Amino acid sequence: MQSDKDKADDDQKQEEKEDEFNIADAHEWLLYREMFINAGFSSKDVPKKFEHCQERHDFAMWKSVLILVQKKTGNDPTDIEDAAGLKNLCETDEQKKFVDRGGRGVVQEVNADTYIVFRTMLIGKGMGLEYDKIPKKLDDCNDTMKEIMKAIQNPQKIRKLSQLKDALQKSTAPDKIAVYWKYIEGLQKS
Repeated sequence: MQSDKDKADDDQKQEEKEDEFNIADAHEWLLYREMFINAGFSSKDVPKKFEHCQERHDFAMWKSVLILVQKKTGNDPTDIEDAAGLKNLCETDEQKKFVDRGGRGVVQEVNADTYIVFRTMLIGKGMGLEYDKIPKKLDDCNDTMKEIMKAIQNPQKIRKLSQLKDALQKSTAPDKIAVYWKYIEGLQKS
């Protein structure tokens, strides 16, 4: 007969086993990767292979969200169609913030390439901003513009100012929003 200690050890091993993220093959990881991208994560930021997740400084966060998805969807991430669906599964504030941030454990590097994407968003038809007021190069941007860039996820998906404001509200401290928004209003067509 099994002793209480042996039973406790077995239970603990079972719990540890349940807390592992198991994928059968590379194809299965692609389904999870696609789920994250559909939820607003940048394709550059979602590891191409699960092994690459393990090399990240925020691996514990990736793993905790993956385990949740695996448990709650019966290992079928295709059930999750957007950020809201992924966020609904989250159990902790940290996991929700992780989804809101698009898995970007650290602020993306601001460089000339990322500025091209950001500037393209700002000069879009629906933004109502003055073309000539928007810096042509990253080097011409002041610190406020650079901070706004860092706070915005997926600028290529933003088509109007209200979406930009929503993105800022989700990604930055409330006291910063007023400063950033005043700066953006200064770029509006007079």
